[in-house]
Amino acid sequence: MTAAVNERAPRAPRAIAAVGASAGGVEALTSLARGLPPDAGVALLVVLHMPVGATSRLPEILSRAGPYPARTAVSGAVPQPGFIHVAPPDRHLVMSGDRMTLLDGPRENGFRPAIDPLLRSAAKSFGTRAMGVILSGTMDDGAAGMAAIQALGGTTIVQEPADAMCAALPEAVMEVITPDHVAKAAAIGSLIAEVAHSPEVRRPRLLEESSVELAADPMTLEATGVDLTCPDCGGALQEIQAGHVHRYRCRVGHVLSAESLLSGKGMELEAALWAAVRTLEETASVARRLADRARESGAAAAARRFEARQVDAVQRADVVRQAIGAFPETLNERTEEALAAD
Repeated sequence: MTAAVNERAPRAPRAIAAVGASAGGVEALTSLARGLPPDAGVALLVVLHMPVGATSRLPEILSRAGPYPARTAVSGAVPQPGFIHVAPPDRHLVMSGDRMTLLDGPRENGFRPAIDPLLRSAAKSFGTRAMGVILSGTMDDGAAGMAAIQALGGTTIVQEPADAMCAALPEAVMEVITPDHVAKAAAIGSLIAEVAHSPEVRRPRLLEESSVELAADPMTLEATGVDLTCPDCGGALQEIQAGHVHRYRCRVGHVLSAESLLSGKGMELEAALWAAVRTLEETASVARRLADRARESGAAAAARRFEARQVDAVQRADVVRQAIGAFPETLNERTEEALAAD
């Protein structure tokens, strides 16, 4: 009986491909899935940025696209060769040993699921048997994780920027590391199979200490204080460094790259300005009511004062609205990514 149970027990895959994408990622992932050879023998784990509360149809899309069936990742399960395991909305997907774990922890780089946690954990769990793949997207979530994959001897594959609907994410990775392979999305599936079957023995690229730091949980790294606050929770930020990669973390556990922090501050500014508009328009509404009541009671002087307050608040609200309208279209990139992921 015991032998039969052991025969049916799932075994860890020989190699694993951790794939990250954002805006334009559905198209790129579909091309990748379509190009996977049936006998690739690799388990794929996929993180696609998507808005909180979204219902992901990605497993269905990828199952129809190629020979690998896709399913939503299950916490505690062993990733299976010949399957694509997709992170569900609002959950980080990470590897813990040879098993997948789903976490509802703090966002990284403004996202949950985020790409960096998956890549870091894949590097730590699979070492030279890990592949990191970055496809179309904006911002730079995944750049630090790709550095960890490469540092621990894994293989790094980046979609050719000219082939990506949004080139910023592949370009951000290429600014941090020199990838092992740069290819069109349609060619990456067969490339993953080639790497998985390659007999080449790979070794960590960096000194052991730097490798460990790149793959470490950012909350465990030594930090220095900075005069900045977290755009997600308002807590004080500290700067951390692993190898040549700089990031920021707060006490809660939000982790941000410099670019993600800049984007978060832009969104924080916009939110503050809209709050100012709301407050000014509410002030104008209250002033109008007071002016009406004062005039009804015969207090003409008081009515004029309240009317002046109303006019002043309306004018100030218009000025702030004009300032918001002058923001560059790229300010709210996270919203654009969320819409593109649907």
